[in-house]
Amino acid sequence: MRHFRIINTITMVHIATTLKFDNDLRIKNQVVPAGKYAFFTIPGRENWTVILNKN
Repeated sequence: MRHFRIINTITMVHIATTLKFDNDLRIKNQVVPAGKYAFFTIPGRENWTVILNKN
């Protein structure tokens, strides 16, 4: 896609960044419990989608 020229180390194919929170995290009106998560992003032209996955 031509309009996504920035190379981002967070958004890579088949590779998840791991995040670990020692305390609960609040994102907007949602609380994410402390723990270890896989972090994915889906870049968009105007906004990005952020996905936290806990197994």
